[in-house]
Amino acid sequence: MILQNCEKIILSLIGFDRYSALSVDTNAEKIEDFANLHTCVNLAREEIKINTTIPSLLKWTSAIATVASQKAYSLPSDFDIPVKIFYTDDTEEFELERVYPANLLEKVKDTTAEGTPSWYMILGESSALVQIELYNIPNKVHSFKGIYKPVLTEYTTASNEDTIMKRYPKTVINFATAFAFQTIKKDSAMHDKYFALGLEDCRKIDLREKAADSSYRELPDSLLRNRRADRLSK
Repeated sequence: MILQNCEKIILSLIGFDRYSALSVDTNAEKIEDFANLHTCVNLAREEIKINTTIPSLLKWTSAIATVASQKAYSLPSDFDIPVKIFYTDDTEEFELERVYPANLLEKVKDTTAEGTPSWYMILGESSALVQIELYNIPNKVHSFKGIYKPVLTEYTTASNEDTIMKRYPKTVINFATAFAFQTIKKDSAMHDKYFALGLEDCRKIDLREKAADSSYRELPDSLLRNRRADRLSK
């Protein structure tokens, strides 16, 4: 669903001006409201990206060559959230485990050690590019590549549409309506209601996307497991 059509529904849900009137209004406050409406949709797309893993949204980095004794490397300019990082040495390709500043020393006992990496950490920027650090620090020329969630382009043109808006317009509208209630109508209760609907949609989206993977098996939630246990024990 294109940006314009999403925004028409959002305005209707929050009980605000019609799109045809708001989009051409010359009043300064109305111009700001219309700009905020675009922001609400962009924030909604971000929420869906953060709370789900949609394969059609993901991207590969190109293969990045390592340099002996070099720990940090620059990632693509649109790199946002890592999903998987794979390292290729002389014999095989394997997945690296992610570590964070908070648990780095729990995982990596010597952060200056060189060898074949087992872990990676996202830390800092260089020339506006996100940096990745490898541990152990590579001791020879190998390569690594990754799958990531990209930074989304902000949309302001009526006909704009991406894979999130095309495939999951209801979820975009739920989250965007939440933000519209928050920023335009100043109604926190309605924000919470629609935000909760968006989060529930995200759970369903993840189940739908993972169903394409034959190895995926959903585990029943703890409440369902307990109920089954109670029945079996009687």
